[in-house]
Amino acid sequence: MVCCAGCHKHFDDAVGLRRHVAHRKDTACSTRFRVPLQLQSSLESLAEVETEVQTNGDDAFVAPGGGERLASLRRRCLPAQPTKGPTLDFIDPNGPAKIQEGQPHEDDLSEAFSELGKPPASIEQFSPPAGQPVSPIGVRSSFQDTVPPWSSKSPYHPFRSRLDWLVGNWIKSESPSQAAANRLLDPEIVAALGLSFKNCYELNNIIDNELPVKSLKWYRTELRLQDTQETAVLWHRNVMEAIQLLYGDPRFSKDMKFAPEKQYIDELKEYRLLSEMWTGNWWWRLQTRLPAGATIIPLILGSDKTLLTQHSGDRYGYPLYLSIGNLPKSIRRSPSQRGTVLLGYLPTNKFEGIGLSEESAKLARHRLFHHCVSHILKDTIPAAKDGVLWRGADGLIRRCYPILGAWMADYPEQCLVTCTRYLRCPLGNINYRHMGMELIGNEALLDDEQYAHPCAIRDQEVTTAALSFTPIQNPFFADLPHAQIHSSMYPDLLHQLLQGLLKTQLLWLADILGKKELDHGFQVLPPTDGARLFEKGITSLVQTSGEEHKDIARVLLGVICSSIQVVERHTDQDGKCVIGGIAALLDFFYTASLETHSERTVVLLRKALLKFHANKEAFVRLGARKRKETDDEEGENLFRIPKLHSLVHYMRAILEGGTLDNWDTQITEGLHKSLAKLPFRESSGRDSTSMQEMAVWVSRHEKVAAFEALLAWKLDVVRQSLATKPTFPALPITEIVDPLQWGCLDFVAALRIFAARRSGETDFHIHQTKADPLRFERVQVWSKCTFKSRARAVQHDESGGLPPVHSSVAHACRARRKGEGRLLYDHPARFDTVIVCDKEGRCRGVEDILVARLKLIFRVPDEGSASLFGRRQAPNPLAYVEWFTRPSKQAVHHASGLHLVHRVRGANGRPIASVIELRAVMRNCMLQPIETQHANTWTSDTVLDLCESFLLNKYLDRDMFTLLV
Repeated sequence: MVCCAGCHKHFDDAVGLRRHVAHRKDTACSTRFRVPLQLQSSLESLAEVETEVQTNGDDAFVAPGGGERLASLRRRCLPAQPTKGPTLDFIDPNGPAKIQEGQPHEDDLSEAFSELGKPPASIEQFSPPAGQPVSPIGVRSSFQDTVPPWSSKSPYHPFRSRLDWLVGNWIKSESPSQAAANRLLDPEIVAALGLSFKNCYELNNIIDNELPVKSLKWYRTELRLQDTQETAVLWHRNVMEAIQLLYGDPRFSKDMKFAPEKQYIDELKEYRLLSEMWTGNWWWRLQTRLPAGATIIPLILGSDKTLLTQHSGDRYGYPLYLSIGNLPKSIRRSPSQRGTVLLGYLPTNKFEGIGLSEESAKLARHRLFHHCVSHILKDTIPAAKDGVLWRGADGLIRRCYPILGAWMADYPEQCLVTCTRYLRCPLGNINYRHMGMELIGNEALLDDEQYAHPCAIRDQEVTTAALSFTPIQNPFFADLPHAQIHSSMYPDLLHQLLQGLLKTQLLWLADILGKKELDHGFQVLPPTDGARLFEKGITSLVQTSGEEHKDIARVLLGVICSSIQVVERHTDQDGKCVIGGIAALLDFFYTASLETHSERTVVLLRKALLKFHANKEAFVRLGARKRKETDDEEGENLFRIPKLHSLVHYMRAILEGGTLDNWDTQITEGLHKSLAKLPFRESSGRDSTSMQEMAVWVSRHEKVAAFEALLAWKLDVVRQSLATKPTFPALPITEIVDPLQWGCLDFVAALRIFAARRSGETDFHIHQTKADPLRFERVQVWSKCTFKSRARAVQHDESGGLPPVHSSVAHACRARRKGEGRLLYDHPARFDTVIVCDKEGRCRGVEDILVARLKLIFRVPDEGSASLFGRRQAPNPLAYVEWFTRPSKQAVHHASGLHLVHRVRGANGRPIASVIELRAVMRNCMLQPIETQHANTWTSDTVLDLCESFLLNKYLDRDMFTLLV
């Protein structure tokens, strides 16, 4: 029982008391009311207290703890320059929408979309420069520090061999059941393959204790509810280590952004482009409050409760994810890129059956969430205030400020995070009775400093609507420096538009048209590439996914326009309004879903929203939006839908943080499978141990991925990528040796020598047989090859991440004329120069490389393999190369220091050539000619043929520079 402090009337629970206070004008009743809160933590004392709530007028509400606490909280959490107050412009339900003065016309926006496909014409950098390193000196890669290249151990250690590692990696990556894996590891198989483990237990022991890689540690924190035996267990990782893991990962060295920027469509800087987080106003505005040269690390958190069990049971998981805004959205949105890490598993206690009322149990769950998140993020508070020196992905040290920038969540989760009551706006201060009835007024939409809308972001100058806060005494965001939790909530395309408003519109249309008529419209659509055919209609769909809603949206408007119910059975005005409302909603969705926005396309969102509000009353007149029994007021707002109201925040969100696909909850939904559902299915499922087993499972898989990256560096894995089909499926050898075609004059002898040495024959026998003709006349030939190797230009980072991959292409093809194959124009002959590794394994410097000209990439046919290599398998693919002198530190150009190389010729004047395995080629290289008196006859196509001496260019890219330095 709770009591009103004004009239002393008793109520069964706090809900009844809040309704009483909200509808009473009596000063005594609206002055205060009390709600008992009970939650005790083993980490921080939360004794039993009574929350005092003070009101100021009918609709003003002050958060628990009094007005002084709210003002202090707002000053810490909100921007220094508050936005304008709210301005409401209500729609006349019986009249058409009027275009406000100053609203852009359609003709002014005809080129808005065409501008998005162009690169920025002008980019304004922040001044004074932000993201500046404090030390320009880089150090060695963390991979080098982990395992020195001179280590005598096997590169696959602690595994015995490559085969041993491949079997273990397959068991972990494919995730068969433990029983199935143990059956596979039969003693005979283990002995035959020479495996170092006999079962999964031994394999897990190797991964946990012997792999030379590190993984984020897990911590267990136990919370206890006061005066009960109810405990909650939080499994989490150190947030600072997780941030360093992402910020210092060398895979992202070329993609990481350390400072904000403003991108413009034109040179006059009239309209801005908005895409990534660093192109928005939030980062730019926050940068002005920090010291010069500071590096902001925007923390992007995401939380979402998900069902772990299948078919039966109600076991839920509550993963908390972390990413940073310095990474492009393409990396953050891809689970395989590992740009988002698992930060912890929040407890999912219901607090039922322990004597608490439903309201008290709900309050306990909310306070538990905030206390857990506060415990996880507490280490970021001193770093966000004073900064911390961290080494980035590029190896340079900067003073970094990790600051909460965004939270990915659906509407219920947004209410929980912002301490907002359900069915209220988690971002603004609008009275909930007015939600869904607002129109955007004549504000300066494109002026980000003056931008205001009917539901202005909460600040210290504007109190919130009555009873919009839940009584959470210590929200996690109260002490976070520079953080504004309400502006950190961004729109959710998946749940607000696709699974929200579009789903609601389909229910309304089913009421207007009837299910049979609506299904018929989808069943008669002609089959078209790109459009899904709903043979059974859509009303029978259960648990419709986001992709299915996208398929429905593609054809919905045409279905409605062709419906006889809309066209004939109802008045022309209502039918047109229904079509106009659906069209406006679809326009809004497709515009909001753009991957790049300009300030002109943002205006299109406003236009679509105006159109929808002007036509929405038709759904009421046609009986789709009906009055509820609880609506006792004659003028009750029938569009008080939070997801409909959220549309007014889309424009501000794009201007503040970039396009909305940065924050879509599809990112967290995609991570649930690999980081929550699959780990749970691999666990025992017991309440007491399942979370621990899930944490161990995630750590082991992360360590296996990290060891694979380390192994790639130790072996300097080079991968050749050839087209599936050869450019010349059966090229005659006569053309290969023709000097006017391919010019491989010694191809037959070189191939004979290569095959004889592979077979272990003596030099005398090789000399006798090198001129023998081949038993085949044709080979398969490719015109180019792509080489991918682990980049050397990786600076030190403490996270031990995966080095980026360097990719290069080398061509080797004769001249081809237009019309040959699928060529659209003439192609001159091109035979590129390449770097060949002279040693098996890793090439560590200029002494380990050779320079050659790639003349032919080929494969020996199966019928000729036996005659050349005997029973040995042919080492396809192969390459025919012409050699240059070996680079050395003694043979360098006196002025530039570049290495000198010369063409090597035999006694007959021909270039010395060999056949080698293609996997020995590391990458392409660039030779620059040393001019002579005949230089005026050289061209780009003939210089490699006519010139004899060259300079080896080490500035081709950073990877080449580090190889030749």
